[in-house]
Amino acid sequence: MNTITWRSNKPPGPIAWSAKKRIQCHDAAEYCIWFSNDPEHCIANNQRELEPHTEKHLQLIARGGENRTAINGDGAYRIKPGSYGKPTAGRIMRNVLEISNVCASQRAYKRRAKELGLVPHGATMPLALARKLVRFLSDVGQLCVDPLGGSLTTGLACELEGRPWIATDVVFDYIRGAAERFTEFEGFELALDVL
Repeated sequence: MNTITWRSNKPPGPIAWSAKKRIQCHDAAEYCIWFSNDPEHCIANNQRELEPHTEKHLQLIARGGENRTAINGDGAYRIKPGSYGKPTAGRIMRNVLEISNVCASQRAYKRRAKELGLVPHGATMPLALARKLVRFLSDVGQLCVDPLGGSLTTGLACELEGRPWIATDVVFDYIRGAAERFTEFEGFELALDVL
């Protein structure tokens, strides 16, 4: 349905190809690819994740919107007097998200996994990114499934945002270490005898 670009302040990479061989550019983004087998029945709702209006847009609303007429491009974009003048709850998020990769939740997960002698997942996303996407792509109470659970950041976001969730991963160390993120939640139970 769309590609959501996550721009973060992550370290430059890939080092071998960008800094040593000098062939590639440094990565500045990760891509969250959004699929749906039926776009007409997609449950995402951009009204659940509105962002604050810019100061400039608030001034435009206060003036009653545009005071000009314009047709841009092939006519797909038309501006008329009063356009963008209606007050709204916020602006629709763009498909480029700028969220820091610095995350206390991830640091705590990795520290605890290492204390248990486990290998933590190496490619994590910040909890803030997962929470934003969970709010946008699902409603409270809707089941979220993460087939590549890793550090269970999506699961934690779902837990915090009121969504039931299911996650899997083929690497035991990842799931076992990530289970430590849920020990304080009501109903937490760790059943290792199923292995």
